[in-house]
Amino acid sequence: MNSVISFIQNMILRQVFTLFLIGFVFFSMELFANTGIQSASAETVTSPEGVYYKAMPNDEVHKNYNSENVVEQAKNKLEETTETIREKLNLDEETPRATKEFLRSTENRVEKAVEPLTGTRSGYYQIP
Repeated sequence: MNSVISFIQNMILRQVFTLFLIGFVFFSMELFANTGIQSASAETVTSPEGVYYKAMPNDEVHKNYNSENVVEQAKNKLEETTETIREKLNLDEETPRATKEFLRSTENRVEKAVEPLTGTRSGYYQIP
């Protein structure tokens, strides 16, 4: 029985030592590996985590920023954006009659609620 227990203890000790040795070798390989190879490549790297671009941009990337009509391009993009928002929210159309009636009724209810406090029917937003 003692020989079985001794054999199991030696087996566990060997496994632990082997795992420790594998881990040490793995981390030492990472420590002494030449990491400059990957950073020296000038290509874009695509991985499951994301897209990594090269560190030194070429002239094609900055061509749009160096042009003289950057302000015009920004102005055109803003105009396109405002036009899209105006179309999506229907800002050019007249306010529906039901909405106008709702706003008037709400305004009247607020005036009635404020009159006992201020002494006047008109609120601070109206010219008497």
